[in-house]
Amino acid sequence: GRWAFPTGFALLFGLAGLSGLVAWFWLTRVHEPAVNLNASPESFGAFFKKIPTVLAGDANYTRFLVAMAVLYLGGMSGNFLAVAAKERWGLPESFIVTFPVAMYAGQAVGNLLCGWIADRRGYKILQIIANAANVILLLVAILAHAPWLFYVVFALKGLSIAADILGNLITLEFSAPERRPAYIGIYNTISGVVFIFSPLLAGGLAEWLGFTGLFWITAGITAVGLGLLHFTVRDPRQC
Repeated sequence: GRWAFPTGFALLFGLAGLSGLVAWFWLTRVHEPAVNLNASPESFGAFFKKIPTVLAGDANYTRFLVAMAVLYLGGMSGNFLAVAAKERWGLPESFIVTFPVAMYAGQAVGNLLCGWIADRRGYKILQIIANAANVILLLVAILAHAPWLFYVVFALKGLSIAADILGNLITLEFSAPERRPAYIGIYNTISGVVFIFSPLLAGGLAEWLGFTGLFWITAGITAVGLGLLHFTVRDPRQC
């Protein structure tokens, strides 16, 4: 706002890049602990061949993958929240860019809260919290009668992000250490496929039904995913 285009953006990107460089330097100073899995190396082909065996042999994990794929599909409208607020009330960019402040605040508080919960209740409950927050924030976005309510929307989004990041650690508990890379790889691949195509689907739905229609549909999908996660997936700590 203070510097004319493109100077202001250049300064902003330069500061962000410098921050990333400083973080990168300290990351290079971190040393991972040595882990001996007592397993002989396997070929890339052998790794892929055992994936069907993993899915067929662990029904609970397979149900978890299905539930999370549905939940991540339900999250496809997240990128349209600020756009919806701008379109509904004709908000200026100077107002729109304040929404992430609420999101980062929600994420900061959520990290502390979810860490405390995870220590006591495990990671499955965090995924339930993350996606319940997504359903609530979509309902708030649909029913909002004033722009300030989108601060609530983005605060809930921050809580959802925090719970999802910590909740993803549940994949570490489905298997023994020697099979953990396969479990993590399968989960990340499935979620990545959903992430690739869901924004395109969301954009098409937004053009067809508007943002309110998109939010109703994704709230419903997320509710279905929550049901699948809660009722069909056992917490690995209890298996």
